[in-house]
Amino acid sequence: MNHTELNNIVKRRLDEVYNRFRKKNEAYSGGDDALNAIKRAGAILNKPVEDALMGMVSKHLVSVIDLANDMVAGRLPTVDLLAEKTGDIIVYMTLLEAILIEKISQKNG
Repeated sequence: MNHTELNNIVKRRLDEVYNRFRKKNEAYSGGDDALNAIKRAGAILNKPVEDALMGMVSKHLVSVIDLANDMVAGRLPTVDLLAEKTGDIIVYMTLLEAILIEKISQKNG
Protein backbone atom coordinates (compact mmCIF):
# COMPACT_ATOMS: atom_id res chain seq x y z
CA MET A 1 0.00 0.00 0.00
CA ASN A 2 1.40 3.39 -0.91
CA HIS A 3 1.10 6.64 1.08
CA THR A 4 -1.74 8.00 -1.03
CA GLU A 5 -3.80 4.85 -0.57
CA LEU A 6 -3.25 4.92 3.19
CA ASN A 7 -4.07 8.62 3.38
CA ASN A 8 -7.31 7.96 1.48
CA ILE A 9 -8.27 5.19 3.91
CA VAL A 10 -7.60 7.45 6.90
CA LYS A 11 -9.57 10.34 5.36
CA ARG A 12 -12.52 8.06 4.57
CA ARG A 13 -12.39 6.56 8.07
CA LEU A 14 -12.42 9.97 9.76
CA ASP A 15 -15.37 11.12 7.65
CA GLU A 16 -17.29 7.91 8.37
CA VAL A 17 -16.55 8.08 12.09
CA TYR A 18 -17.75 11.67 12.30
CA ASN A 19 -21.00 10.83 10.50
CA ARG A 20 -21.53 7.71 12.65
CA PHE A 21 -20.84 9.68 15.81
CA ARG A 22 -23.36 12.38 14.88
CA LYS A 23 -26.09 9.79 14.24
CA LYS A 24 -25.41 7.85 17.44
CA ASN A 25 -25.06 11.01 19.52
CA GLU A 26 -28.47 12.22 18.38
CA ALA A 27 -30.00 8.86 19.27
CA TYR A 28 -28.33 8.37 22.66
CA SER A 29 -27.95 11.80 24.21
CA GLY A 30 -30.53 13.12 26.59
CA GLY A 31 -31.38 16.78 26.48
CA ASP A 32 -28.30 18.92 26.73
CA ASP A 33 -26.03 16.15 28.01
CA ALA A 34 -24.44 14.41 25.04
CA LEU A 35 -23.06 11.70 27.35
CA ASN A 36 -26.38 10.98 29.06
CA ALA A 37 -26.84 7.36 27.93
CA ILE A 38 -23.37 6.35 29.05
CA LYS A 39 -23.78 8.08 32.40
CA ARG A 40 -27.14 6.36 32.90
CA ALA A 41 -25.58 3.00 32.07
CA GLY A 42 -23.00 3.63 34.78
CA ALA A 43 -25.73 4.53 37.26
CA ILE A 44 -27.77 1.44 36.41
CA LEU A 45 -24.70 -0.77 36.89
CA ASN A 46 -23.60 1.20 39.97
CA LYS A 47 -20.24 1.67 38.25
CA PRO A 48 -18.18 4.69 37.26
CA VAL A 49 -19.14 5.96 33.82
CA GLU A 50 -15.73 4.91 32.46
CA ASP A 51 -16.37 1.31 33.51
CA ALA A 52 -19.78 1.31 31.87
CA LEU A 53 -18.29 2.62 28.65
CA MET A 54 -15.49 0.05 28.71
CA GLY A 55 -18.14 -2.66 28.99
CA MET A 56 -19.67 -1.32 25.80
CA VAL A 57 -16.25 -1.17 24.14
CA SER A 58 -15.58 -4.78 25.12
CA LYS A 59 -18.50 -5.96 23.04
CA HIS A 60 -17.16 -4.18 19.98
CA LEU A 61 -13.62 -5.34 20.62
CA VAL A 62 -14.80 -8.96 20.72
CA SER A 63 -16.44 -8.42 17.32
CA VAL A 64 -13.20 -7.09 15.83
CA ILE A 65 -11.20 -9.96 17.35
CA ASP A 66 -13.72 -12.40 15.86
CA LEU A 67 -13.27 -10.76 12.45
CA ALA A 68 -9.50 -11.07 12.75
CA ASN A 69 -9.80 -14.73 13.76
CA ASP A 70 -12.14 -15.36 10.85
CA MET A 71 -9.59 -13.83 8.49
CA VAL A 72 -6.86 -16.11 9.83
CA ALA A 73 -9.23 -19.02 9.13
CA GLY A 74 -9.71 -17.77 5.56
CA ARG A 75 -13.13 -16.15 5.99
CA LEU A 76 -12.91 -12.54 4.86
CA PRO A 77 -15.42 -9.96 6.08
CA THR A 78 -16.84 -7.37 3.77
CA VAL A 79 -15.12 -4.01 3.76
CA ASP A 80 -18.38 -2.48 5.00
CA LEU A 81 -18.55 -4.84 8.01
CA LEU A 82 -14.92 -4.15 8.86
CA ALA A 83 -15.57 -0.40 8.60
CA GLU A 84 -18.62 -0.66 10.85
CA LYS A 85 -16.83 -2.61 13.58
CA THR A 86 -13.64 -0.57 13.63
CA GLY A 87 -15.61 2.67 13.34
CA ASP A 88 -17.65 1.78 16.42
CA ILE A 89 -14.49 1.27 18.47
CA ILE A 90 -13.10 4.62 17.33
CA VAL A 91 -16.36 6.33 18.32
CA TYR A 92 -16.35 4.69 21.75
CA MET A 93 -12.71 5.64 22.35
CA THR A 94 -13.58 9.22 21.44
CA LEU A 95 -16.49 9.09 23.90
CA LEU A 96 -14.05 7.88 26.57
CA GLU A 97 -11.83 10.84 25.80
CA ALA A 98 -14.84 13.17 26.15
CA ILE A 99 -15.83 11.62 29.48
CA LEU A 100 -12.32 11.98 30.85
CA ILE A 101 -12.01 15.56 29.60
CA GLU A 102 -15.31 16.39 31.27
CA LYS A 103 -14.12 14.88 34.57
CA ILE A 104 -10.80 16.73 34.40
CA SER A 105 -12.61 19.99 33.65
CA GLN A 106 -15.00 19.47 36.56
CA LYS A 107 -12.14 18.66 38.93
CA ASN A 108 -10.07 21.65 37.82
CA GLY A 109 -13.11 23.91 38.05
